[in-house]
Amino acid sequence: MLKVRGLVPIIRSMKSSKMNNEKSPEADAERQRPARNNSGRASAWILLLAGALATLAGTFAIDQLYDGVDRRNQAQLHVARIEAHAEGQSIAGWQTIAEGRAGSEVTRAVEEDRREISGSVQALKRLRPGDDRVSRIETSLNEYAAAVDEELRLIEAGRMEAAESVSEERVDPGFEVLNELLDSMDARYEEAARRTELYAEAGIYSMAALLSLVVAALFLRHDRARREEREAVERSEERYEIAVQGANDGIWDWNLLTGETHFSPRWKAMIGFEQHEIEDRFEEWEERVHPEDRERMKAEIRKCMSGAADLCELEHRLRHRDGSYRWVLARGASVRDTEGRPYRMVGSLTDTTERTETEEKLEKAEKRYRSLVEQAPMVTFTYTREPDGGTHISYVSPQVEALLGYFSESFEDDPEFWMSLLHPEDRERVLAENDHTDATGETFEMEYRMVRSDGRVVWVREETVLIGGEEDGTTLWRASKWT
Repeated sequence: MLKVRGLVPIIRSMKSSKMNNEKSPEADAERQRPARNNSGRASAWILLLAGALATLAGTFAIDQLYDGVDRRNQAQLHVARIEAHAEGQSIAGWQTIAEGRAGSEVTRAVEEDRREISGSVQALKRLRPGDDRVSRIETSLNEYAAAVDEELRLIEAGRMEAAESVSEERVDPGFEVLNELLDSMDARYEEAARRTELYAEAGIYSMAALLSLVVAALFLRHDRARREEREAVERSEERYEIAVQGANDGIWDWNLLTGETHFSPRWKAMIGFEQHEIEDRFEEWEERVHPEDRERMKAEIRKCMSGAADLCELEHRLRHRDGSYRWVLARGASVRDTEGRPYRMVGSLTDTTERTETEEKLEKAEKRYRSLVEQAPMVTFTYTREPDGGTHISYVSPQVEALLGYFSESFEDDPEFWMSLLHPEDRERVLAENDHTDATGETFEMEYRMVRSDGRVVWVREETVLIGGEEDGTTLWRASKWT
């Protein structure tokens, strides 16, 4: 779920209480002419009074509409705060799993997130009394907090596998459920704000038609649009800042018109510098990018600025103060003016060095393993068996082509393909022994016949052993076949 997500445009209260006290030209002309009859003059005053009353009624109605919008806006901001601080707890869990311990700093961050969440939930209850969605969100938050606590407890106890299992089975699903509830509530507020805007505009135009205040109404509408645009940017930035408070990320803000770039203290610390040691210029970043990554970085920026993508994301290497290179993940979004031209880019920077180096080590280890396996005079299969009986074959060594005349992909794409190659006279006993092995976890050892792609029958000896398992009941097996 860390997607950069902006708030819906916020409509601020627009009070329209000033009335036009000047008398209409038609009324002046009527008074200048001799009155033909008292009933005509009375009708003019009645119409004027009716227009004034309609204006007062419309002003009051619009005022009430925007008061309701203000309350929804406040509720919407609290929904955003809840989502951001809940995500902060999730990020804290990921960090503790990566570091292998739950430090006091993480604990304090989680406690601060929960205090903020509690305050926002209470504010929502006051703003939306009787709304059952708030109760569902509160229940989901409690379940999510309990899962995070369990995850941190297990990490502190050194039970990393159990903590990862809790993260996958309870924390991540709990956050997704909470996120869906918050998004649903946010969408309803957005739709309600949209309807209110339509109703209010209709009222303004009606009053303008009654009292010839079209110019004033258009001015107010234009002024409101400008405020909406400005505050939409402010709200979006505020939500983004809240979302990264619980993460160990750096923040950057690039003014495309002036070239001035703000780098947060954490951004500079990632590459070994103090706040005052890097100037507020984008070149400070660009000059430190690894030469092999610069063109990719420029291409990603062009794509984001052209509008081809709403968000840009690039993992690249950045030169540290000590001369080494750190792997970082940069995320950003462009901010555009009313004509769609980008004038700012803002985003975050995450240090991914440890993860990237771990992935590279795993990749090298896997290559060494495959090199050894593929030089052996046998065929090696690795596969997993799910609790529901499903099988997923993850690897088949290329020697299978020499043994049976089929490529590895034939077996990887269809886990039951090997069964179709069993000799009819051996099929029943092989499958029975296979089922017995799956049920007991005992080693499978047997000689039987298989039919090659060219129709020839070959005797094979197979040995399959259980090499691991997961808490959910999934088992990992390795099978070896040779003639």
